[in-house]
Amino acid sequence: MFTKALFQAVHLQRMYAFLVGANLFAKALFLMINLQWMYRPRIAAPVAPTAFGQNQKRACALRRL
Repeated sequence: MFTKALFQAVHLQRMYAFLVGANLFAKALFLMINLQWMYRPRIAAPVAPTAFGQNQKRACALRRL
């Protein structure tokens, strides 16, 4: 009887540890996917890095899409 209760307790601990580990793995995977999507290329043909005036307005308008 005592060994069965001990086995059940250890099994519950292992199930809980597995759930915690799986949850952390899923969160890390989801965060990596979200970071990759955040740094996605927004415009196909990038403009010059020092764009002034109308070129800068067009670049900002394209970046907002």
